[in-house]
Amino acid sequence: MTAPAAPRQSLPRIHPDWFWAAGVFLVTSAVRLLVVLLLADERGKSLTSVLDRWDAMHYQAIARGGYFETGPGIPANDFETRLAFFPLFPFTMRLVSEITGLSLFQAGILINVVAGTALVAAAMFIAGHMGAGLRGRIAAGVLVAGAPMALTYNMTYTEAMFAAFAYWALWAMLQRRWWLAGVLVFFTCLTRLTGIDLFIVFAIVVLAWGRTRLSAWIALVISSLGLISYLGFVQSHTRDIGGYFGLQKKGWNSTFDFGESVLRFLRWGFSGTSDSWVVICGFFILATVVCLLATLPSALGSVRSGGGLGQVGGVAGVGESALPWPVWLFSAGVAANILLSDGVLTARPRLLLPAIICLLPVALAISRGFVGDGVETGSGVAADGSPDEMRVSGGLSTALRVMSYLRWGLLLLSWVVFGALISGHPLIATKWAI
Repeated sequence: MTAPAAPRQSLPRIHPDWFWAAGVFLVTSAVRLLVVLLLADERGKSLTSVLDRWDAMHYQAIARGGYFETGPGIPANDFETRLAFFPLFPFTMRLVSEITGLSLFQAGILINVVAGTALVAAAMFIAGHMGAGLRGRIAAGVLVAGAPMALTYNMTYTEAMFAAFAYWALWAMLQRRWWLAGVLVFFTCLTRLTGIDLFIVFAIVVLAWGRTRLSAWIALVISSLGLISYLGFVQSHTRDIGGYFGLQKKGWNSTFDFGESVLRFLRWGFSGTSDSWVVICGFFILATVVCLLATLPSALGSVRSGGGLGQVGGVAGVGESALPWPVWLFSAGVAANILLSDGVLTARPRLLLPAIICLLPVALAISRGFVGDGVETGSGVAADGSPDEMRVSGGLSTALRVMSYLRWGLLLLSWVVFGALISGHPLIATKWAI
């Protein structure tokens, strides 16, 4: 007798937001690269020459020869410069290159397509936690994918990988998924030094929401191991100059100075003696501070409405458009880390890019305003109207709905184009490092 066939198991369902995220990232990237291509072509530059500069070359050099490569044309102490760059991205780039046969540049771009899709999806999931519908979630995705300096998502830079890990870690914290959060923070801290800001946020979240859970504390310990291991590794090779922070000061003039250098930079930028990119950097710095202050009430509102420091309750969203306080705290931590230290000050807009996530409440509010008001206006006709009146009403409602969607889409496109213009300017029109 033949045994009955086992029931077929359906494949795990992929959340639709992942498809939207891929579309948002690919479309915003296409628009951005088209704008940059046109700008570069006017100055006789190729798109590849614009994208393959500055830190992109350092990461490819590390991927190709490691931290301690020697040979003709390589300075004796070049490893001190290379060790400033954290290992996860360049070694992932090398692995992908060896597996696929792609060049290191192509492998880096492929990694960032995946990471870019992931960071957009994470922003959409956080927006969903805040109570956003599909339009709001798409707006959240466009906010992060089309931001100024998001061109680095299309370069062999760490911005896309860092934001992907960091944003998903924040979502995992909001969901009280301690193991997932711990692993994601671990990888974030192997991507960039500013991963330490995410680790601090995770520690505060564990104190607030998981202090009675052993798994939360173990996850917190695990999350720190990547950062500790790499800093220890660097210390073992650069003890004579003060370890990682010593080489940062020696090679990059990067040291914590409580914002003194940034204030000097702002005075110079607005003195009338600097160039356009320095002025843009100044506005970027001021805009970051304004955005953090403007969204602070929303974050405080999330504390008061059930996401407070003393709350250990459920994981439901804290109210539509209220910014979860861990998200704001992460943005503020990144901003403080960047604005209170010295270094390559013309790179500040790029380094501040992850903090754009604090503007989620603004994106959701604008999205509701553009798509909601016109629809309601067209539907306010009495139900007992004549058939002709109802047909006219239905046509008017449809027209208003279409117009509201067009205005919403135009606003999103304008944000992407604006971001592309800002992103491409320093790489095409100036010689400043980003």
